[in-house]
Amino acid sequence: MKTCGLIRFIKGDVSAGIVGCCNYQDSGCLLWGDCKVETGQRCSYFEKTVLPTAAELGIQENILAAYSLKTNSPDVLIKATKSIRRCSCGEVLKPRQRICDKCSEKSRKQAYRDYRQRLSLTRHS
Repeated sequence: MKTCGLIRFIKGDVSAGIVGCCNYQDSGCLLWGDCKVETGQRCSYFEKTVLPTAAELGIQENILAAYSLKTNSPDVLIKATKSIRRCSCGEVLKPRQRICDKCSEKSRKQAYRDYRQRLSLTRHS
């Protein structure tokens, strides 16, 4: 699992594959002036748009905990942890995804094996 601090996550780190908040530029926010998260306030844009990308990077738990502490809002942590969807193997699912890529491949291969076995049974009968 990757590790990343909250401020580094906001600013972004291209070498680590972290895009960051698109409204963060130099030392402030394009929308609000000062970055609300850096000043300890909740940011609705960050919660709705930037936090979900942390799940795709596999660092959502760390970022949510840091955001909750920084903004002093434990309800964000409770809401966000309920919305994390996981595959049967435990992998975090992307939006509109029913099963993870690994399980999808396994399922497809198993279905093909079953098909080939049924096909060979009907030919030998």
